[in-house]
Amino acid sequence: MNNLSQLTKILLLFLIAMLNFNHSKGQSGIIFGKIKNIETNKPVMYAAVSIYEQNDSSLYLSTITNDEGAFSIGQVKNGTYYLKTSCLGFNESVIENILISSNQQKYNCETIELKEKSFLIEEIQVTANRARGKSDNEKTIYTVKNEMKNTSYNGTELLKYIPGIQLDLQKNIYLEGKSNVIILVNGKERDKNFLDQLNSEWIDRIEVSVGSSSKFDADAAGIVNIILKKDENEGFGSSVNLDLPLTTSGIFSNPSYSLSYGKRKLNLLLSYTGGFYYFDIESNRTYNTFSNNEDFDISNSSALKQKSWNQRINLSIDYSINKKNSITFYSYYNPHKNNFDGKTESEIISSESNHSNINYSNNEKDRNTANLYSLFYKHSFDKNFSELTVDLSFYNFNGKSSYSVWDINQKGNYSNLPTDNSEYNTKYHPNRFSNYLKLDYTTKVNDKIKLDLGSKFMYSNYKNKDSNDFKYTKKNLASYIMATYQHEKIVTTLGMRGEYLNSSLEEEFNKDYYSILPYFVISYKLKNNNTLKLNYKVLTFRPGLYDLNSAIIANDLYSAKTGNPDLSMEHNNIFALEYTTQIKSSYMAIEGYYEFKKNNIHHIGELTSDGLILFTPQNIEREINYGLKLSGSLSILRLLHIVPFFKFYQYEINNEANLFYQNYKTGTNINASLSAILMLKNNLSLSLIYQYTNPEYFIQNRTFTDVLYFLGIDKKFGNNVKIGLASALPFKNSFTYYANKYNTENFKFNQNENITFSAFPFWFKFSYSFNSGKKAKIKQWENEMNEVKSKKIF
Repeated sequence: MNNLSQLTKILLLFLIAMLNFNHSKGQSGIIFGKIKNIETNKPVMYAAVSIYEQNDSSLYLSTITNDEGAFSIGQVKNGTYYLKTSCLGFNESVIENILISSNQQKYNCETIELKEKSFLIEEIQVTANRARGKSDNEKTIYTVKNEMKNTSYNGTELLKYIPGIQLDLQKNIYLEGKSNVIILVNGKERDKNFLDQLNSEWIDRIEVSVGSSSKFDADAAGIVNIILKKDENEGFGSSVNLDLPLTTSGIFSNPSYSLSYGKRKLNLLLSYTGGFYYFDIESNRTYNTFSNNEDFDISNSSALKQKSWNQRINLSIDYSINKKNSITFYSYYNPHKNNFDGKTESEIISSESNHSNINYSNNEKDRNTANLYSLFYKHSFDKNFSELTVDLSFYNFNGKSSYSVWDINQKGNYSNLPTDNSEYNTKYHPNRFSNYLKLDYTTKVNDKIKLDLGSKFMYSNYKNKDSNDFKYTKKNLASYIMATYQHEKIVTTLGMRGEYLNSSLEEEFNKDYYSILPYFVISYKLKNNNTLKLNYKVLTFRPGLYDLNSAIIANDLYSAKTGNPDLSMEHNNIFALEYTTQIKSSYMAIEGYYEFKKNNIHHIGELTSDGLILFTPQNIEREINYGLKLSGSLSILRLLHIVPFFKFYQYEINNEANLFYQNYKTGTNINASLSAILMLKNNLSLSLIYQYTNPEYFIQNRTFTDVLYFLGIDKKFGNNVKIGLASALPFKNSFTYYANKYNTENFKFNQNENITFSAFPFWFKFSYSFNSGKKAKIKQWENEMNEVKSKKIF
């Protein structure tokens, strides 16, 4: 039997399902069930389901099954019916004498089994082009196209071709400039390292939500959901991804390997992901202090080498107990280290004609090990297509860190410098343990209303094994409820999330934070595939350990930072109106938004009486952002794929107490990126990634980074092999990944952190995948709650 294309099936079945007739306004019921292939035990998608009047065989209502083979027909008036199911390639099935009455408003057809039939079709050829993007009620859905797969070697790299998502040199993920992004795979939480082991060929589409909904933590900048293809596998499979640096001045490499085995109800996946980063950092800081006693001009420059590697072994065991129950065990072992060493030179010039120089060497080392053990359980109910998931995870982190300063050498007449040849050492052994329990339940109340509710509990404990005095704990409890109503062209979602957080450090602070967070979105489908969407959400950001801890931590000899135990949590109210359109396969969106922030946290610098600049987090009374956002995924003559993103907004900062010097009260910020792929003959592709962030302004300071861009050329050989050559910043010998400039009445402070290259970096890229059986399906598991981040991160 020749195979018909999936699109042909959908179109034919959709025409059948559109036969919907008016019915009486009396009492009504619902008929529901599931359809599966009797031979393969798989669900039958997009099957036509019709109910007929039993007395005269007239068609009453029709629908089609979803991706899980489920169907539901509501608004059925009292009476007797028969139900007929049909799908191309299968024999029909009929259920007689279905009674809907005042005593029986629901009829469960349970599981209907269809048998395949054979027939001969001479030839049917259908050519279609899936839309590159479309707007859904709570998210935007982007289709993964062939040109995106040709220039991407894993799941992380695919994100470069999604509007608003940016990757840096270490492949950290940002959404509209913010890093606290929740990563999901098939709706389940993952982390960045997990995406490195996903072959780009396995991914069907990517869903993006900016800001958090009621289902997720209220401090998330957004949610990125990777949807995998639904193929299943038997036999062995493997995948290899390599990016080999061709220069030694800057090494950025993320290799990954995976080996899978599947047989019937059991699937195993063993994988390795690595990260190797070796490069030079040039750090420059200048201080200009103004006081009644004496003024100082201080310059501080460092030449450092960052040597970091990260290796992780992952194991997943996925077992389907029966049709309704499945369980997954997931674990990883993750050793990693992060070392910095180099020399620092300082020069001090005072208004009293004092002049001094100080030189010293410094070395910082981090050697860490992390482990995760996770158990995920899923149960499906026959009634109302309900589903319950339970996720339980245990995470443990152990580290050994040290910082040394030695070979101090000074010259000059400034008397407060340390003595010659002095040495300073500090060591600490951080430990963190976290456990995590999450329950989610979803059900369909009727054919128009879906209900989601759940709860989450997380406990974290931080301590220093070298000190019994340091013990930080964090307890988080959250619950949510969401209801989605769909009627013809209108879809509405209402949600509410409640969160409680206790954050405590022995003999320092014990803070309780409570939040009630409403959520609302309504979308209306216009003509010609256009959509109008209105969204309102409230996000909250609670201070962390380093924001609250009042201990003073030195940045260098001239500045330090401390926490503020009296901080309140931030509250952000966001209103957005979005219009989207599809032109053939291309997608464009324009959004206007207004954001009101209360108690927004800014780091305020003050000059102390002994000449030290001390930075302390403070709550700002009010901050307002409003502007426009443009994004899209465009195809030009099927040869050029362009992904533009442009965000423009005006900000206004107001501190009614007027406690701080306000240098930047109003201004404009811009965040922009552009991805482009040019398809040539013989599966050859050229790609460009361009990322720009305008300086971000705060009450006293502004921060910014340099423009980051990548160039690449890739070629695909068959379905299994890809090779490529990529470069970052080919026309520059340095890159500013972080800059910070303060301007106050008492001091000025400029900081620049640069990566330097003796030659611009090149990578040779290689990907190979193999499967001895059917196409591989990547099973679902949960990730860790890892909040530990590198000290030097872009």
